[in-house]
Amino acid sequence: SYLACSGYFSSVEVSPQWQQADNQEVPIEVSLSPNNRNRYQLGVGYGTDTGARVTLGFDRRWVNSRGHRLSSVLRLSEVQNTGFVSYVVPGRNPARDSYSYTGEVSDRSYEQQVSTLYRTAFNDIRHYNKWHRTYQLSYQREDFAFGNEPTTSSNFLIPAIEWSLIDSATVQDNRNMIDDGYRLTLSLQGGHDSFLSDTSFISAKVGAKWIQRLNDNWRMLLRGEVGALTVDDFYLLGPTLRFFAGGDHSVRGYAYNSLGPRNAEGDIIGGRYLLSGSVEYGWPFRDSW
Repeated sequence: SYLACSGYFSSVEVSPQWQQADNQEVPIEVSLSPNNRNRYQLGVGYGTDTGARVTLGFDRRWVNSRGHRLSSVLRLSEVQNTGFVSYVVPGRNPARDSYSYTGEVSDRSYEQQVSTLYRTAFNDIRHYNKWHRTYQLSYQREDFAFGNEPTTSSNFLIPAIEWSLIDSATVQDNRNMIDDGYRLTLSLQGGHDSFLSDTSFISAKVGAKWIQRLNDNWRMLLRGEVGALTVDDFYLLGPTLRFFAGGDHSVRGYAYNSLGPRNAEGDIIGGRYLLSGSVEYGWPFRDSW
């Protein structure tokens, strides 16, 4: 399955050699067809969280003989513009381990919130069957303002860790449709004013999602998030480090990041705590919809 999902090959065929079976062992023959080395992406769309959007992407599926990969994406939308570059190095066990170096520039203007983020990060990623673990060390600068407040600039060196537990089964006729399953995620991050950070903080968030098929047509989806942070000077934290709610991946029926504490002028500035949950029912109204 790793060969098929690696992106290096356009097709993977595994054939058992039954005529050569010996002592209950059957050798196999694997036929591989290389993929195109370069991949280009162009997408247009509309989302309630982003407004109208355009996506441009370029991937170098392998950079060298060691299987290093390069991925870059430019996303332009009414809410946020983002440029992202990632260089991925396979680990000792390429099927489950990898390292990545990333660079990101984001410019967001939404409601009364303006933010420009510059971030670079190193990631150490491991997969253990259903478990996924990521260590990250990032450095970011964020220039931000809420409403008519003056622009504030903050800098942070942030070590972070994330654990995810994922178990799911897909619909037999549609690999993109989850039939039953769940995902649990725990993330921790922080910074200290003695180590290239403007103020000390610790942030934790737990997220959960559960999908249960009720019958052939109906399925139920439960989703929730709990978060909290402690910080010496809250007003030095940019929007990317505060908690907001609202949007199609949070509290539906409310606009993107439209739920949160407000300042004296009524501008939403985000908060120290997060608690959200939802219950959804879904059904197919066409074979592929």
